[in-house]
Amino acid sequence: MDSAIQIIDPTCITDEDLELIAAMDAYVPRTKFKRGDLAVLRGIPDMLRIKHEKAGIPQFWQIRFAVSMWSYELMVVLQGTPGLGMDAAISRIQVPPSEYDRPMIYAHAFPHGENPDTAEWFTELELRRVNLRAPTEDWPVLLDYAKAPYAGPDTENLCFPGLFAIAPDYYAHGENIGKPFPCEEATYHTAALLGLESAMSVPIRPGLALDRDHDIFDVD
Repeated sequence: MDSAIQIIDPTCITDEDLELIAAMDAYVPRTKFKRGDLAVLRGIPDMLRIKHEKAGIPQFWQIRFAVSMWSYELMVVLQGTPGLGMDAAISRIQVPPSEYDRPMIYAHAFPHGENPDTAEWFTELELRRVNLRAPTEDWPVLLDYAKAPYAGPDTENLCFPGLFAIAPDYYAHGENIGKPFPCEEATYHTAALLGLESAMSVPIRPGLALDRDHDIFDVD
């Protein structure tokens, strides 16, 4: 499995850092969601209601990656506590062993070209996978599409030389270009042929809910 962790400064990484990264990668998230998969919201999570309701909440989301709840919580501890050693960091994790492999999913709205600044963390229960996929591009390419500067990830006060591959600095400065990014066009066209163009382009609102028996949900 490819690691969801990107090393920011390889020159300062220690043996203990490598042990922590290996420990995070050891817990594989128990999910069928994979990079590039598309999903729809099962409801409206509070964080979307707070951050995006004014602009409109998209219904379709594309998965960037999934990590285990154990790894997610450990990264939160590492980034929030400077100089914390491996044993101390692990001891602060509040997740019970039965939920170590429960997934946390990082996704952004689809099509991304019409929905800038939407990358969020989700639990698996908040998303329903559909049988559409789209290619994913790395962050520098996406920011270039959205005419936003790319300055790399936010490394200010970094307490650990690695980060999950989340949206970088200046991501919020991206433009709504009014159409899918080039890497999204083929999937968007397929969705339109399936009668889903409005569902992909119009924010969630009463009376516009996607038919939950649609063939798009015919996935394993």
